[in-house]
Amino acid sequence: MMGLMRVFPRLCAVPLALALLPTLAPAQLPDFSGVDEAALDAVASGEIPGAVILVGQGDQILYHHAFGNRRLRPSRQPMTEGTVFDIASLTKPLGTTLAVMVLVERNKIRLDAPLGRYLHEFRSRAFNEVTIERMLAHRAGFPALPPDAALRPGFPRAARALAGVGLEYPPGTGFQYSDMGFILLGEVVRRVSGEPLDQYLRRVLFSPLGLADTTFRPGDRLRARTAPTEYVNRHLLLGEVHDPHARLLGGVAGHAGMFSTARDLARICQMLVDHGTFAGRRVLEASTVRQMWTPWPSPDSPRALGWDVTSVYAEAMAPFFQPGSVGHTGFTGTAVWIDPVTRTYMIILTNRVHPYGNGSARIRELRTRVAAAVGAELFYAPTRRSRPAMC
Repeated sequence: MMGLMRVFPRLCAVPLALALLPTLAPAQLPDFSGVDEAALDAVASGEIPGAVILVGQGDQILYHHAFGNRRLRPSRQPMTEGTVFDIASLTKPLGTTLAVMVLVERNKIRLDAPLGRYLHEFRSRAFNEVTIERMLAHRAGFPALPPDAALRPGFPRAARALAGVGLEYPPGTGFQYSDMGFILLGEVVRRVSGEPLDQYLRRVLFSPLGLADTTFRPGDRLRARTAPTEYVNRHLLLGEVHDPHARLLGGVAGHAGMFSTARDLARICQMLVDHGTFAGRRVLEASTVRQMWTPWPSPDSPRALGWDVTSVYAEAMAPFFQPGSVGHTGFTGTAVWIDPVTRTYMIILTNRVHPYGNGSARIRELRTRVAAAVGAELFYAPTRRSRPAMC
């Protein structure tokens, strides 16, 4: 009941709300009261200041709502649907991976090629089996995290230092989620394209999709709407990337650094579920999207190229979506999950680390409850439940 009270007054106040669901009659509207309740409980716990949650199918936004506050310190500010978030590791699938796949399409990168073909610092025999596809699938042998000292000089000098770190296991023999691997993929994009990762993504992805609120290192215009993350050395990170390794690299890195809104991320998801097209414009080939989302190196693998499928990180959401779904999570409290068959996508954005790094347990619960509510309504409900008539 509380969820209905939160949703329907908003719809009654907006006469054109039906435009969000052009093909659904009122009695067919999905019941997302479970999403409302999960978000309200998370905010009431005091561990998560606020959230923005969006659910869509194709170009239809089925649900988009904000809860709680975007900041608590030094003063409270309410969360809005247009709040800009540090999306943390969602940078990997929604930024770096897409940049790499565009370069693959343009025959600038081969997925099966060794890293040393693109970064000369890795041309030694020790790295012969480190391929781009293994890096995308976190199977290349790299440590999870790079040493701070290796990154401080910035690229290109950091590449030599990271080569000196070496591998932790033989490439292709296991899975280890690796920020270091994606940091190096960001540098691959820079050297192959001739542009820094942020500029290349702006040209091939952000601008074609009309993403006005997606960027690295947001300026004053976006910072005014940005949810702050954590206090670091008594300094509140607002529009500055939360990940310390991305900060060492100036805010632009292959593993973290993107800022965005739920609406902008929905446009990326729409493009992907529509086989690489958006508003009649092709951004990626359909075969590229299929290749990226196919579990690799085998059908039972827990990861695809840049995306999660069934790894331990997916346990909170994947069971509630259909087989073949893909997604990712982010440390700051973000997540995206996509079902390609039904063209459904779910976006959860929070700044659960604000103001003092809390919310670890609660964010898992929120992701699970939201995914369960979405899955129950869109995938597993035998019939649509009736909803009250629109005002």
